[in-house]
Amino acid sequence: MGDTVRAELLQSGFIVWFILGLMLLLAEIGWRVGNHIAQKEAAEKITTHDTYQGALFGVMALLIAFNFSGSVSHFDARRDLNEQESIAVSKVGKMIKALPSDETKDIGVTYQHYVDVRVNLFKKPVKLEQLEAHLSELSDLSEKMLRDKGKIVRDTRGSSPEVIDLVSRLSVAVDSMVSIHERQLIASKRHPPAILFAATFLLCFITSFVAGYTLGMKMKRDWILTTLFAVVTTGVIFMMLNLEFPAVGMIDFDSFEENIGSTYKLTDRKS
Repeated sequence: MGDTVRAELLQSGFIVWFILGLMLLLAEIGWRVGNHIAQKEAAEKITTHDTYQGALFGVMALLIAFNFSGSVSHFDARRDLNEQESIAVSKVGKMIKALPSDETKDIGVTYQHYVDVRVNLFKKPVKLEQLEAHLSELSDLSEKMLRDKGKIVRDTRGSSPEVIDLVSRLSVAVDSMVSIHERQLIASKRHPPAILFAATFLLCFITSFVAGYTLGMKMKRDWILTTLFAVVTTGVIFMMLNLEFPAVGMIDFDSFEENIGSTYKLTDRKS
């Protein structure tokens, strides 16, 4: 699945209705097939049905649990990196404010621009083309901040020990901020193999068919349990996808983005 399609599906919620509708449709098809066979063979139940059904449901539950656990782990890792990034950005802002304004004019402007772009990086609705443009801009701004930092280090040689100490701490803070952002980008591209998600979807559809087929063989209907099963399964899968692909879906890092945005004020200087 392409990044653009995935972003559109997660933000529109279409994938929820697609999975739910297909599961209910397959349950109905399974019921009709099972009911037809039961009437044709005059048999209400074959004892092996429950065994195969239990095995399929067990495999599906195991696969969903495995993927969900991995998604939560990836989300926690990205959330921790986001928190570290907000702290690093805040520290850079404080270092810039602590230094004389004539020494930090260039890096201060670059920093404020960096924060503006970073805060609006995942602004809803997320468009892939816009996201890639912002990421490219952040990369350019990061390189410029590194150059501006090097210029400050050169220009402040021979300054007072206090200034040299602050410049040294600023240098470390900028390096840390850029490094954490790069790790954030790498983490955002680290996902389980697509075949695991495909297998999960396939098993959900198969178990829906099997559940309907079993009820058809018994010549019974239970729309309440059938619908409940489809709704719960769809909800779990949708949550799993949003945890695996945060920011572009329903789950995001709003609180962390606000923390990053608040550091913008740290470099506001009175004219």
